[in-house]
Amino acid sequence: MVGGEGFAFVIQSEGPDAAGCAGAGVGYASVPDGPLACNRSISRSVAIQFDTHARLRIDAYRQDADPDDTRTRLKWDRWNAMGIFTDGRNRQEDEHTVYMIDPSYENFQIDDGEVHHVAITYTHRRRQEHRPPDKYGVGGIRGTGLGVLEVTLDHGIARSEGTVLQNGVPYPKNWEPTLTFHVDLAEYGIDVERAWVGFTASTSDIAAEHHDIRSFSFCERLGCAPH
Repeated sequence: MVGGEGFAFVIQSEGPDAAGCAGAGVGYASVPDGPLACNRSISRSVAIQFDTHARLRIDAYRQDADPDDTRTRLKWDRWNAMGIFTDGRNRQEDEHTVYMIDPSYENFQIDDGEVHHVAITYTHRRRQEHRPPDKYGVGGIRGTGLGVLEVTLDHGIARSEGTVLQNGVPYPKNWEPTLTFHVDLAEYGIDVERAWVGFTASTSDIAAEHHDIRSFSFCERLGCAPH
């Protein structure tokens, strides 16, 4: 079955019953127009969206060598995408960062029926504090800067040449997260001392598929590892 619409992992400070729109809203964002338009959203949120919507288009092709024999057919675009969105908005112009998955190059899709592993980490910025000068004369305000939100799909993205063997399988030596977003969650109304995390999902008005979360673990201590 063709995909639609996708699912999202949402960090938000509106409460356990917060929800957005169906269809293109993927359960957390508003849908300003179209047959499923609605203005409900989880506005105080940061969302990692996994887009599995297959877009229908008309494809022109030639049946044979005759240049006048041009026909059309319906074709589904099978690209998937991962993106980070804020404020309960997920239009294309709202994305902070996006990673397009081209199955002809990556040799997989998010909705290919296989199990995929995703790791999401957020390191909060250190609090500002005033330190007296040390023996080298260095002092003042420390700890400024943004936090870092990183999303790694399966092994992430290879960033260097060369491979190493793991259980007899060659893998690139260095991997980087699939998505990286420098952000202070407080700027989007999220209280890092009290927030909710979870999943939203939706189907479209023309297509649907299962979005299965096979397992999920959450860890809130610095340096700990999910299990």
